[in-house]
Amino acid sequence: KLNYVSSRGLSFTVDAELGVQEISCWSEGMLPSHITTFAGRTKKGVGIGATREQITAAYGQPNRTSTGSKGVIQNLHYDKLSAKFSLKEDKLISMILRAPK
Repeated sequence: KLNYVSSRGLSFTVDAELGVQEISCWSEGMLPSHITTFAGRTKKGVGIGATREQITAAYGQPNRTSTGSKGVIQNLHYDKLSAKFSLKEDKLISMILRAPK
């Protein structure tokens, strides 16, 4: 795993044979440690701090939702994209993009 969470707010999971398998983008709101908020955006313009409305305007309704961290975090799962967007207080605090299977 290549970890740039402290300096750039992202990490990569790389397989020696298959290449990049996961890209995780983080914000200071996700973990209580020394994290730099990821400044990039997806191809459709979604970045850390986006609202659920902005995410669904870009990608449509999620296939499913879930909650984490004692109900504080809301996760939007997009199966076709192999993506998970996590929101806290209606603001995007992390996004995880996985390689298609």
